[in-house]
Order: sequence, then C-alpha cells, then structure tokens
Amino acid sequence: MSQRILREDILSRVFDAAFEPIVVLQAPAGHGKSTALQQIRSESTSRGIRCGWLSLDESDNDSTRHATHLQKLLAQIFDARGQVALGHLEAGAAASRHQERSDWFVEKLDGDKSPITLFVDEFEVLSNRAILSFWRDFLLKLPAHVRVFIASRTLPDIGIPRLTVANRVLVLHAADLSFSLDEVQRFFSSAGILSMQDGDLEAVHRCTEGWPAAIQLFRLGLSRRLPSDALRRIDQYRPRELADYLTECVLEGLSPDTMRFLERTCILNRLGAQVCNALTGRSDSMQQLLRLEKLGLFVSPLDDHHVWFRYHTLLATHLREQLLNQHHAKFRSLHRQASDWFYQNGLFEDAMHHAVAASDYSLAADIFETWSERLVSDGEMTIAERWLDCIPQAEVIRRPLLKRRMAWALMFLNQRNKLFSLMGSDDPSDWYADSDSLQDLPVVAIAAVCTDDMAKAFSSVEKVSSLSGASDRFNNFELAAAANLDAYRQLVIGDFKQSEVRITAARTFNKLANASFTSGYTDCVKGVTLLMHGQTQAALDLLRNSLASQRRALDMPFATAPLAACYIWALYVTDDLDTVQLVLSEYREMLLKCAIPDFFAVGVLSAARCLRALHRDAEAHTLLSEAEVLCVQGRWPRIASLIRRERLFGATGSAAPKHGVLSDGPQHRFGIADHWMPCGELAMDPQLGYIRQAIRTKRFEEAAAEIARLHELHSESMFISTQLGFGKALLLEARGLAMPAARQFSTALKMAHECGYMRMVIDEGKSIRHLLEGFLASTQAIGDTAIRRFATDALARIQGGGPSAGLAVSNVAPDLAAFSEREREIIECLRQRMSNREIADATSISENTVKFHLKKIFGKLGINRRSEAFAVISGIRSD
Repeated sequence: MSQRILREDILSRVFDAAFEPIVVLQAPAGHGKSTALQQIRSESTSRGIRCGWLSLDESDNDSTRHATHLQKLLAQIFDARGQVALGHLEAGAAASRHQERSDWFVEKLDGDKSPITLFVDEFEVLSNRAILSFWRDFLLKLPAHVRVFIASRTLPDIGIPRLTVANRVLVLHAADLSFSLDEVQRFFSSAGILSMQDGDLEAVHRCTEGWPAAIQLFRLGLSRRLPSDALRRIDQYRPRELADYLTECVLEGLSPDTMRFLERTCILNRLGAQVCNALTGRSDSMQQLLRLEKLGLFVSPLDDHHVWFRYHTLLATHLREQLLNQHHAKFRSLHRQASDWFYQNGLFEDAMHHAVAASDYSLAADIFETWSERLVSDGEMTIAERWLDCIPQAEVIRRPLLKRRMAWALMFLNQRNKLFSLMGSDDPSDWYADSDSLQDLPVVAIAAVCTDDMAKAFSSVEKVSSLSGASDRFNNFELAAAANLDAYRQLVIGDFKQSEVRITAARTFNKLANASFTSGYTDCVKGVTLLMHGQTQAALDLLRNSLASQRRALDMPFATAPLAACYIWALYVTDDLDTVQLVLSEYREMLLKCAIPDFFAVGVLSAARCLRALHRDAEAHTLLSEAEVLCVQGRWPRIASLIRRERLFGATGSAAPKHGVLSDGPQHRFGIADHWMPCGELAMDPQLGYIRQAIRTKRFEEAAAEIARLHELHSESMFISTQLGFGKALLLEARGLAMPAARQFSTALKMAHECGYMRMVIDEGKSIRHLLEGFLASTQAIGDTAIRRFATDALARIQGGGPSAGLAVSNVAPDLAAFSEREREIIECLRQRMSNREIADATSISENTVKFHLKKIFGKLGINRRSEAFAVISGIRSD
C-alpha cells in the first residue's frame, strides 16, 4: 500500500528531540498504520535500537496465550544470555516483595539499559479486562529507555487521558496518517506514473481525503484507465464507498491466473506457500505471493522470514463477500480444504476457524477434541470456551472425552449455567451415575467443590487417591487437581501428615502434566498448611512467589483468584494491612470471581476486616454485599451465611464477628461434619464464636467440652490451638481462676507471637485487654523483649491506635512545614484513606513515585506502615 512512500512527516514527529515514550496510531483500516510501524521500526533499527514486534489476534484475549506471545516478544529483543540473567533478577524480586500486575515484564525490559522499542499491531482485538489492565499498568511503569508504538483501529483502553496529562503519549489519528498533497505527488512520482497532472493529483487528494488505501487502489487501477477517465468516476463516491469501486477497478486489471489465485486463497486469515498450493492445486504459490507483495497488491508478510503473509482487510473482505454471494458452495468447500490442511499440520486454531466457517461442525468437533487436551492442560480456558460456543452442543456430547474436558474448562471459568447445560444436570452426582470408571470421578469431585457440596467432593476424591500417574497428559492434569483437593480434604479433617503426602503427589502430577496453573492450587493448599503450622513467613513467601508466577501468565482468574485470596488471608493474619490494600486494589474484581467457595470466603472476609480496621467501613460493606449476592446467585448457602454474619456484625462496629451475639448452639454446618474445619470456617470461626458465647452465658461446661473436642481433633494446627488457647484463658478468667487464666493467656500469647498471628490477638478485642495489661505488668522486670513489644503493639491497636511507635510519634505532632509540597499533597490523600492507585490518579504520578514519597513521609514521621500513618497525620500541625 503506502510502502512506496516514506512517511517523513510521521517519522519526524515520532523521532522529535522531545519525543513521547508512547505513540498510538489510531485509525480505521486502510490508513497505513502497519506500514507506518514498519517504517518506524526500520528507522529505529538503523539507529541501533533493539526492536520487538507483536501482531495481536483474537487468541490474545486468553491470558495464557497472550503471556506466551509477550515472552516471544522479549525473545526477539534479548539473546539467550540476557534472558537467563533477567530471569534470575525476576526470581529474586519476587521473593522479596509483592509483584504488581506488570512488574515481571518491566523487570525483563529494565535489565538492560540500552534503547528498546516495542511495536504492537492490531491492538483493537483486545477486550480481556485483565490483559488491558496489564497494558495500562505496564505503560505507566515504562522504563525510561523503552518506547512503545501501538497501532489500533479504535482508541485503545490504556489510560490515554492520564498519559496525556503526564506528556507521555502521542496519539496520531486518521487525519495525521492521511497523505498530504505533497505525499500524493511523491507517491505517484515514485510509482513512475508521469501522466498525472497537478490538477489530477489535487483531485485525487480531495476525493480520497488523503486516505492511503484509496490512493493506492487508484494507482493500481490506472493500469487500464487514463487518469482523467478514472477521476470522472471517483468524484461520485465518498471515501469509504470509494474502496469497493476502486477495488473492482484493480481486480479488473489482473490476469485470470492471478484472479484465480486470489479467489481461492482470499478465505485464509494467513497465507503460507503450502496451504495456498493445497487450495489452488499449483506448486508456485510462494513465487505468486512474493510477486503480489512486490506489486503492492495489498499483500504483506507477517514475519521477517516471509513464511506467512496476509491480504489487507479491504481486499480480503471484498473478495470473500464476492465469493460468498456468488459461489456459496465453493466458499464452504475452500474453507473445508483449508481446515483439513491446517488440521493435518497441527495448526488447530486455523483448522477450527475454517471448519466452523464451512459449517462442518463434525469436523470442527473432531479437531476440537484433539486440541482440547492441550488447551485445558495449558490453562487456555478462554480460547476453549470461545470455540465451544461455535459448535452445536450435540456434537460435543457425542464425544465423551471432549465433553469432560470442556466441563473442566467451564468449571475453572465459573461458567456454571453452561456447565450444567452441557452435563445435563446441576448435580455433579448425576453426571456419571451409571459409570464405574474412576477416571470420571476427579471432574465430579472438583465440580462438587465448586457447588460447595464438600461431602460429595471429599467422598469422590477419596476414591481416586490411590491412582498413580498416567502416560496421558490430560489424565495427569486431572490427577493433579484431584490430589490438590485430597490434600485440602486431609487439611480440613486435621491430618497434616497425609495432607503433605497428597501435596507431594500433586506436585508430581503437575510436573507430569506440565500444567503450571494447577500448581497454583497446590501452592494454595501448601500455603494454608504453613499458615496453620505457624510458619507465616514461609506461607507469605510461597503465596507471594506463586502469585507472581501466575501474574506472568497475566492473571487467569481461575488460577490467580484462589492465590490472591489465600495471600490476602495470610497478610491479614500477620497484620500487614498495607499490602492487603495493595493486593486488594489489584485483585478485587478477580477475587469476586473465585470459583472455590472457601478460598472465596477467606479472601473476602479478610479483605473486609482489613478495610474496617483502616476505618473504610463503607468499602467493607460494599465488598461484603457484592460477595453475598454472588454467593446467593451461585448457590453457596454456607459461604453466604458466613459473609452475611460478617456484614451484619460489621454494621454494629465490631472489629470481628466473634464479639457479636451468636446463637446458643453450634452454627448450622450445611452438611459439613462437626470435626471438619474448612478455610471459610477458620476465617470466620463460628465454632470458636460458640465457645465465647457459652462463656458469656456462663455455660462453662459446654465451653470446656467444645475446647477439648476441637483441640483433640486439630492438635496439629497451631492456628486453631492458639485460638483455643485464648478461649481457654477467657474461660478460666470467667470462672474466677485469675492465676491459671494469666498463665494460659501467656502461653497463647507466646504462640501467637512465635507464629506471627498478630491479628488474632487484635481481633480478640477488649475481652483480652486486661489480660494483656496484666501480662505487660507481670513481665515489666524482664525489660524490652520481642514478646513484650508484640503485646504492647497489640494492646495499642485494641485501644484504638496504631503500634506503640506510631502512637509516640503522633503525640509529637510534626509540623506540616517539614514536608515538601508533593508530600503535603500525598498527606492530604492519606487523610482521605486513598489507596496508592487512587493517590497516583489524583496527583498524576505513577504508583512507584507514590511509594517513593510515602517512604519519605513515613521516615519523617518515624513510622513503618500506612495503618500507623492514619493515627498520626490527624495530629500534624498546619501552622
């Protein structure tokens, strides 16, 4: 198209001395966006800048697929040695802090400070919100030595207003990409068309409005017309209508042989020599494609090696519509031939496209069945669902293996209505009621978990716990999922040793299946196990690193949401409320899509309690209300009950529900055995709440019996033992046994300190305030120790302030003059309880810059965390 003319004005703008790091070329088809990118890339390369090119398509809306394409983009830029070094950097970073959405990609690019330019074409195909969020986050954090050029038919949702305010983006619209009169003159001159007069050139420019595609079509159509004749006709059309007319003019001038080639290959989204040979019956398709490219006939290569090509949208659309309208049977036959060729060569997505276009759904289902093993095992669930929607359900049901694989995909995507329709029942027990095969049980067990039928899930998964690894990749994937569930089952019933055995089995199956996302579930169970054992730092490290690993796959909700939920819970337990806020700000939407009920519960409950602790009660109420509605819609009555109780107790101002009024008997268990302790119950502790209620109503024997029962069942759990220890101390005190109560409280407090369960102490609230005061008084003689600092901080939080250091500083009331203008601006944002992202939006700076200023502010205040800042900033003097 416009490759014959150098776009000097565009090159001048993007390589201006004060150039913006991000350039967006936004215009409809035919404005030469891709050509402009290619010229910019050539100029960048000539300047010694390393470049990477990414052409997007619909499959990039799948997080796993897009992440793979990003890795290939990086591979274009870095050699093997660079990749190893950068990968090492990434692993180290993940171990030390929480990674935000695009940190892994930023770190890769930031590992080498030499200039780098990324080119992203066809950006308009992206609609996945998580992927768009990745790009917004990445562009905000773009390293100084990196530039990004984006071509899109629509204005991309990448935060352009914010980037514009910060002078970080240049947007070139259709008018900027249109040819000037001077470029039209140079274009026809370079094409060797000497018969064009100045008046003719002006007429072409006026009629086409400088639209590059129309100008190119006009030029190609001159092979059989004089300029004056052509100009008399095009004056009748508006520019967009002009395309069809000019395309006809171009096609009329082609040889019959070329027309036959175009007609039989126009149905292809990408053209290769072999597939073109198969469709045309010729052997010289490569020469034909190269000749068409040389002629400028709307053919362009998709890669630097000229293996794959594509027709321009205008030409392809015109030819396809003509073929469909005039030769419908031939249209379907060509698609079927193309499908066969792609299928035989293992290019399943192309094969599926052409089979569906040919309405050959039997062939499409056969292809899909073969491809589905890889799709589901690799976690490309979005792609699986998209193609599932293109095939009649009857074709899927006729293929039991395909049906089972699609059941897995729909479960992980939380598409329950589609799942139940496919399987013929909303009760997983009915799916394979007549089958004796153990291979059918893993999907039934996981489906039962997703419908919160824990008894059915545990019963089913126990039957397959003895199965060993298979040679089939997908079977190993199913066994990995089953082993994860069985490890969780053992954890719930209190058998930590068997849980570790099943975790080890799950890791083995994960490796055999090469299914990275199922390892995220394994890490969830392992992280909870570590938390229960009191190894909170190990739990945090594992969950943070696993979350970072899933983040490199761009946040698949089914893989990332459970990890985010468990990570938020662990952070809350250790009272790291600042990081809870950060994680919640990134994962809130995804958290509410979690398909595993108990992980959903711990994430939502912990996040809501964090928000309340930070006096953001309205946000906590909104989160809980949304979660409760989702539970009702998803038919999770047990989880809905837990969240409803949290919401109602929160309305009374309690820090935790255990201080509210509970029923006089154990809570409704919704089919869960009395000796089971799922994660949701641990986070909400309804049974422990019953113990406290029994103590308050002087039913001491009942309370003592329940404490003894739970301790016997869950003696291996430091988490439950510590909670029971505080309950036993309160029981002894209520019975008037002050000294035994103090000793028991001291033991429980030491366990909480050693395990890092700070929030467990704080959430006990005023009921243990005097016990804390008594402990501090009785240990005053031993001086400043870690356990005393732990108790002092907990007491300060219960009394309504932050840790002791923060309270001490707040009494000093620092002068506002001690802070810079930017710091004062951020302090005002803190007064309004804004998150880092909200502060960044309000002040038009990046989140990294916000963190930099917060660190300086905290240093001047002598505090370490945001929650302390809330207690301090109210005392800062402004005079």
